[in-house]
Amino acid sequence: MIRRKVFQQSKLFQERVHWNTSSVLSRIQDACSKERTAVFFAEDAADWIHIGPIANRLEELDHSIIRLTSDPNDPEIFSHDAIYIGRTLYSTYLFLRLPSCILVTTMTDLNSYHLKRSLNDVHYVYVFHSLLSTHRAYRENAFTAYDTVLCSTPYHTAELTETARLANLKPQHLLETGYCRLDPLIAHAASNPISVGRPPKILVVPTWGSSSILNFNIDQIIQSLLGASLEVVLRLHPMSLRHDNGLSQYFSEKFKMYSLFSLDDSFSSTDAFTDSDIVLTDWSGAAYEFSLGLLRPAIFIDTPPKTNNDTFSRLNLSCFEDSIRDTLGALIGLDQLDGVPEVVMHLLESDIELEGHLRTLRDDTVYNPGTAVATAARQIGDLLS
Repeated sequence: MIRRKVFQQSKLFQERVHWNTSSVLSRIQDACSKERTAVFFAEDAADWIHIGPIANRLEELDHSIIRLTSDPNDPEIFSHDAIYIGRTLYSTYLFLRLPSCILVTTMTDLNSYHLKRSLNDVHYVYVFHSLLSTHRAYRENAFTAYDTVLCSTPYHTAELTETARLANLKPQHLLETGYCRLDPLIAHAASNPISVGRPPKILVVPTWGSSSILNFNIDQIIQSLLGASLEVVLRLHPMSLRHDNGLSQYFSEKFKMYSLFSLDDSFSSTDAFTDSDIVLTDWSGAAYEFSLGLLRPAIFIDTPPKTNNDTFSRLNLSCFEDSIRDTLGALIGLDQLDGVPEVVMHLLESDIELEGHLRTLRDDTVYNPGTAVATAARQIGDLLS
């Protein structure tokens, strides 16, 4: 009797899945039947920071846009009528049956896990969510399933070209787009100088994984900054929180006696960036956004490199992060953590000179600084035409 009841519940669940996915798929097919329609897909609500402005710009240019999300709490569901396509089971079914369209996403590893290329003629466009190089911080086949890649830097272009050559893959369309995340930061920095008359604010942004300063005395770093009367904002990586949901509570309790300490968990907001004077990190891509967008210094703690591809050296190409990391402010060894507050004060005293250097570096290493969103919209518009 119990076994029969479980079977009936399982069958009912399968029927609900079939009904829901069929209904959603019909809605997507109807939307894609219109000319000049682009589909934007977000795995998580935070992805819209990178692809949302492009979708908005295309709508301003009279293109039809449909937004898909795998995040049930995504605000875009209400603000832009985004379609929730479910998690693993739902999204797997839908991705395989997507109708012919242009699909734009910032999701890596297409075709490597549960989300595969459609059985239909879908043209996949990748938008970068980090300025890090493609061949070390990402998995080996993170980008190979995409038809078009909107490259942020010449490093991306060179790396993906060499990856295709070594693997004898069909060349992708590699477009010189720029990094869309920089656009609002550049605009903000141009019209909003840093507030004075308050303690310097340090944004601490650990990356996710074995390279994270979470594994290398981050408590000591924060304690030394607070001890020097410097304000500290800690922004934990979403993946770190997903794997240890007690992290926020740990740091809140650890430093609750310090009024200058706070946690920032608003991953879709830029306030923590724009309000800070310096960013401190390990190998996080957030530091490059901060320094090249706002023209403010970064401090890197020299933890082991963030490596998710053991074969990256075959390309024989230096990584973007290795090339410019120690020119954005300071690089501090793990045996020099006590000196972090002094480095902070030195960088703040030389910020005018550093600002000019960072502007030149940005212009030399990033495509279309300040106009990446407009460039991306034009390029996708060309694909739609």
